[in-house]
Amino acid sequence: MGFYGVLGQERPQQIILQALANEKLPHAYLFYGEDSVGKKKIAWELVKALNCEAREEQGACGRCGPCLKIEKNQHPDVHFLEPKKSSPTARMSSIKIEPLRELQQRLSFQSYEGHYKAAIIDGADLMNPQAANSFLKTLEEPPARTIFILIASNPHNLLPTIVSRCQGIRFLPLSPGDVRQIIAQQVEQGNLEIDEGELELRALRSGGRIEAALDEDLLRICERRGEFLNLIQNVSFDHMSKIFEWCKVVAKQTDDLPACLREIAHLLRDLAILKSCGETGAIVNADMRDELLAVAETKSLETLLRMFQSVSKTLFDLKFNFNVQLALESMLIDFCEAA
Repeated sequence: MGFYGVLGQERPQQIILQALANEKLPHAYLFYGEDSVGKKKIAWELVKALNCEAREEQGACGRCGPCLKIEKNQHPDVHFLEPKKSSPTARMSSIKIEPLRELQQRLSFQSYEGHYKAAIIDGADLMNPQAANSFLKTLEEPPARTIFILIASNPHNLLPTIVSRCQGIRFLPLSPGDVRQIIAQQVEQGNLEIDEGELELRALRSGGRIEAALDEDLLRICERRGEFLNLIQNVSFDHMSKIFEWCKVVAKQTDDLPACLREIAHLLRDLAILKSCGETGAIVNADMRDELLAVAETKSLETLLRMFQSVSKTLFDLKFNFNVQLALESMLIDFCEAA
């Protein structure tokens, strides 16, 4: 398939293709940006191109033995590592030192059949401190003809010394057009059954992320937009009993909570856009334009931005096992202060 088969992310593809053409590859890349925007797909295409027996101008041929083995994750010189949960009840996944040491041992051997040994580390920003320090030593003295591809959503969580030893490539969210085309391909291949109207809604509401566009709960969460918009409009210290009751109810909806908070963030984003420039073509919730305009008239831009910042902070805090109900209550108190 090569890189031409990957929709979007033209700039990262150009950087990598130029490095391949000039045969000037770093020993480590850091692909960073939002989840589900193509980082992992391009990482696999890079590894295939490095070991392809018939490399083409746009990357791997996709047909030779090494390409097919890598496609199935069966190539002996290509390794993949991702975060795991320490227990079924754990909220956070992480990369611990034991699997990392196993990877380091495998990479210390000579290659079996490939031109390059390669390690793709997905969620590299979720290495625990012991794993990160151990991996740093490997980056300082990398094995010969070995390339590391670190994939991270939050590169600031990585050790600065690890980041400094990698060539960073930023991946931006996909355009709605790219998302629409990728979903359409899934429909054509028989993997999805959605109509044109739903496809358009999913593309617009994806935030440039394929995973979000294909979320089974997306439409159900969308049905709660009126509830969230009403919350934004009417939140105040005069209604604290209702606020605490809302927090208590929503805190129990643990599976839906991140999606609900992202939905509130989308609404606040749209309100800020309408308040600042009145541009309706850029809003995600275009079907709620009139309702949004009415709310935007009642809020200052500073208020909307402070609310948005509070939602973002709450989403971040919940990744680290914060008490859910307290986090929500704190967010809505911020809303009251902003209002």
